[in-house]
Amino acid sequence: MGSSQVAVSFLANIARAAFGLGIGTTVLNSSLYIVDGGQRAVLFDRFRSVIDDTIGEGTHFLIPWLQKPFIFDIRTRPHTFFSISDTKDIQMVKPEVSRLPNIFKTLGLEYDEKVLPSIGNEVLKAVVAQLNADQLLTERPHVSTLVRDSLVHRAKDFNIVLDDVAITHLSYGAEFSKAVEQKQVAQQEAKRSKFVVMKAGKNFSRFPLDSFIGNPLLRGNWIGSVSSLGTSKFKAIFSRTAVVCLILGFMTLLSMAPLELGKLFLQKLW
Repeated sequence: MGSSQVAVSFLANIARAAFGLGIGTTVLNSSLYIVDGGQRAVLFDRFRSVIDDTIGEGTHFLIPWLQKPFIFDIRTRPHTFFSISDTKDIQMVKPEVSRLPNIFKTLGLEYDEKVLPSIGNEVLKAVVAQLNADQLLTERPHVSTLVRDSLVHRAKDFNIVLDDVAITHLSYGAEFSKAVEQKQVAQQEAKRSKFVVMKAGKNFSRFPLDSFIGNPLLRGNWIGSVSSLGTSKFKAIFSRTAVVCLILGFMTLLSMAPLELGKLFLQKLW
């Protein structure tokens, strides 16, 4: 009977010890958290809100229920972004470590998914507005550089570091591309017409100025030109010449009339 009581007491002590050890282990486990390599932690306190200090790698203590850690991956990782204009780029993204508490307050853990698509569309629209249609199609390396620099600068406003931005696909809609092609064709036709006019002007300049006067094949009718028949000077010259020719013709006819009458008279006598 005594031995059974000792055994029961021993088992009860073991149960209490196991229960206490379990509770202690649970409390200890909930009081510890681990920050792995390439990570940083931000600690949220129910009374003090987000603590401004960034916690580095290692094992750290916290007050259970009262505090809660949030782990950030600070390693550079690729982020693929598609814009509304069918542009695809790959960004190497990481947060600014010293500003992690502020990033957590304003953006949360998914900061890249919230910020990069919006600023990507914003930057792309701003870059497109700076260039004309020809430059967007013919100067793609320059467009990529502008987009990259603008994205890096804009991401800094949100405490996000872009180590590199690679634009892997840059295209435009069918209507936009068609309009650009039509504009380029119109510009080429305008240049061609200008070249033809300039070439024709050079060909005209090969003839001496006097060759245009009196030559109906080369004579132009430009207002104010030397060969113009519409100027008052040439109208006066041609009018006087016509009058002189008419008078000479009339006098010639009058002089020939007595001769004809004399011939007729002599013919009748003979």
